[in-house]
Amino acid sequence: ITVPYNASLVGSIDHSFNGCFLPPIICYDSTFYEFTVTLPYDSSGYHIAYQRCCRDNSVVNLSNSGQTGMTLSIFISNEAQLACNNSPIFSAPSKMLICANVPLSLDFGATDADGDSLVYSLCSPLIGATPFNPMPTVTTAPPFSIVNYANGFSANQPFSGNISIDAQTGMVTGMANTFGYYVMAVCVDEYRNGVWMSRITKDILMIVTNCLPII
Repeated sequence: ITVPYNASLVGSIDHSFNGCFLPPIICYDSTFYEFTVTLPYDSSGYHIAYQRCCRDNSVVNLSNSGQTGMTLSIFISNEAQLACNNSPIFSAPSKMLICANVPLSLDFGATDADGDSLVYSLCSPLIGATPFNPMPTVTTAPPFSIVNYANGFSANQPFSGNISIDAQTGMVTGMANTFGYYVMAVCVDEYRNGVWMSRITKDILMIVTNCLPII
C-alpha cells in the first residue's frame, strides 16, 4: 500500500472560548494520510490500526504517561462490509486549549454520509507500541488495551473538574480547574436500523491553561 500524505503548519486562535477571555495562540502540525486498498470479504471483520509511542511525560491524568503509547483504530464489521458502509467523520477541527475555571464547550460532533444514527460517549484512549519498539510496522493483535489512569481520573472525568457529553450531539461541556496536559477520547458508535455498524474514536491531548480576561 502506498500512503501519500500532506502536512501543513497551522497557526490558530481558538474561537471556541468564552468571549470574555483571551486564549494563548498555539501552532501545530496537521498531517492527513490517505490510501485505497481493496480487501476480500471476511465475516469476522477487519481491524485497521496504527500505533506509536510514546505520549508526553507531562500528561497529568495518566499513570507513567511517558512510557505509554497509543493505538488509533477502526473496526470494519461484517455489517459494514455488506452495506458498503461509510464511517462517520468528525466535523469540527480539533481543539487543544481549554481555559481553566471557565465553562467549556467542545464540539466532537460528526457527520455520516449514509445518514446513520450516531451515539457519542466519553471513552478510554487505547495504548500501543512501547519505548523499545516505538514505531512498529505491524501492530499488536486486538483487542487493544486501554490507558491506565492516574488516581482521581477516568474516561468520563479526564480533567480535574467536571465534564459531560451530549450523547446525541457530541458536545462536551463542563469545566476544568487545574492547569496541565490531559488525554481524553470521544467515541462515536454508528447504528443503522438498530444494528451496530462501527465505532470511531478521537484520541486527543488537551492543554488546560490560564486565559487572560479581556473584560
